[in-house]
Amino acid sequence: MSSELSQVISTINSEVNAIIERNLLPHFETIRLIENLLKQLPEFKRLKQENADLKDKLLALDAITKETETKETETKPTVPASAIKLEIVEPLVTERTVASVSELYSSVDLDSDADNKLQEYETEEEESEEEESAAEEEEEEVEVEEEVEEVEEEVEVEEEEEVEEEVEEVEEEVEVEEEEEVEEEEEEVEEEEAEEEAEEEAEAEEVFIVEIKGRGRFYTTNETNGDIYQIEGTDDVGNVVGQFVNKVAKFN
Repeated sequence: MSSELSQVISTINSEVNAIIERNLLPHFETIRLIENLLKQLPEFKRLKQENADLKDKLLALDAITKETETKETETKPTVPASAIKLEIVEPLVTERTVASVSELYSSVDLDSDADNKLQEYETEEEESEEEESAAEEEEEEVEVEEEVEEVEEEVEVEEEEEVEEEVEEVEEEVEVEEEEEVEEEEEEVEEEEAEEEAEEEAEAEEVFIVEIKGRGRFYTTNETNGDIYQIEGTDDVGNVVGQFVNKVAKFN
């Protein structure tokens, strides 16, 4: 019977050990890893240093108390064995409950003056409570006002940011328009300069007046193959309005 019992106990122990090794040992490994990581943290190191400092202080205090105890035992007079000892034992003072003012007044017969004093005391208490509640309400109102001011400030900041963005967009549009206007003006100036150059070239060439049937009088540089210019004013050379191609006038 004892052998069977020991066998059952051994099987139970082996099963328990197997369960522990299978289910708990991995957790123990993770716990060890976490413990090692926590020991590397500066907060843990600080606590460890504080613990060591406290331990040193406790050891110093223990040494001081031992020294004082030894000094007291050395200086304490020895009492002979035949000396008589007197002990005074005081009764234990139980904690008394604090009675309220109304209970004190109700337990004693008071006259009307005492009743008036009790009423005055109660009214003072009520007034103090009302003052406290009023102060709390004022604090709540102040907090609400502060929150409202914060919200208003946030709204103002958002509006200012939106206005700044709109101003920047308008400025960018104005800059683009100005650049376009400048480009157009430059193009016009270039065209005018080109026309002036053409006129100057035409003036530089020798021109003479020809009369074309059905069209009138014009300037030209070559009556066979040349440009045809308008006559502006009395004698000024105007813009090119056509060309002579094989003595045939072709207008633009």
